[in-house]
Amino acid sequence: MSELKIQCPKCSTEIELTEQLAGPMLAELQASFQDELAKQEANAAKALADAKAQAKEAAKAETAAEQAALEERVKEQEDKLREAQRVQAAALKREQELKDKEAEMELTLQKMLAAERPALTEKLTREANEKAELKLAEQEQVMQGMKRQIEALKQKSEQGSMQTQGEAAEIVLEDTLAAAFPMDAFLPVAKGISGADVRQEVAAANGAAGSILWESKRTKN
Repeated sequence: MSELKIQCPKCSTEIELTEQLAGPMLAELQASFQDELAKQEANAAKALADAKAQAKEAAKAETAAEQAALEERVKEQEDKLREAQRVQAAALKREQELKDKEAEMELTLQKMLAAERPALTEKLTREANEKAELKLAEQEQVMQGMKRQIEALKQKSEQGSMQTQGEAAEIVLEDTLAAAFPMDAFLPVAKGISGADVRQEVAAANGAAGSILWESKRTKN
């Protein structure tokens, strides 16, 4: 064993540390060291336990915060979903209301058309008949006008023919009378003067005895 010396704290005298003297001191030191080590280990264990507890609490808190945040996000998503569903339901309801209103308007229009169809048909029929009658009246007027024109042309033609026949008849009458009464004078009456067609001047010994007016007509009776 190497020589060990210790110094007295009071007188500063160096004392040789022998085995007999160092044994109890070493035992005491060892016991003290063991106690200190036990305390350090206990403190370390306690610190570790506290650290674990704190970590666990922190983890719980963090998990709770994350859970709360997650629940908040889920709540927000559910709120948004409910709002979207509400908007969609409102839109569908509005669309159905519009469809119902359109169907109601269509039905009302059909009823109105059905109610007005007889009157409309009667009106259209009446207007068509009036137009047809007006057209027939116009055609009748045209036909009457054409008949009048034909009658006028026919009358004019007949008048010309009758005038010619009358002139021929006057000549025949005058020739016939002249042949029957060769001593008398026969004078034609000028055209346009009403009265006889031929005037016979009856001759006598002392001059004209008088006049005879002759008129020739060709009639049915």
